[in-house]
Amino acid sequence: MLYGFIAHYKFNIIILNKDKKSYFHFKNDMNGSTTHLIEIRKEKFFDISKEDIENTEIDSIYNTYVELHNFNTPMKGISSYKMDDLKMVARKLDITYDTLKKPDIYTKIYKTIAWEI
Repeated sequence: MLYGFIAHYKFNIIILNKDKKSYFHFKNDMNGSTTHLIEIRKEKFFDISKEDIENTEIDSIYNTYVELHNFNTPMKGISSYKMDDLKMVARKLDITYDTLKKPDIYTKIYKTIAWEI
């Protein structure tokens, strides 16, 4: 249904969960010129924070939070990531990874960013 709104009203939506340090970005690549920000608050409360956010704010979200790929599986499979990629995401999430192996880093990241229903 969300994709229908995006197509019809010609905008983009970012759903941000600051507690989980992650977001979804739904884009209308054809003609979406404005981006609306919806934030998830504690206890699954949604709040339309801003109706037309600036590109600098969007870049800040990209640099601060981790983009989820799918609601049911927030990350791609472990084989899709190089160790350096996982370390970069771990740094963004303040996860200590010095003594961890790739599967352990992946699991910690996954648990940090996954949203609960």
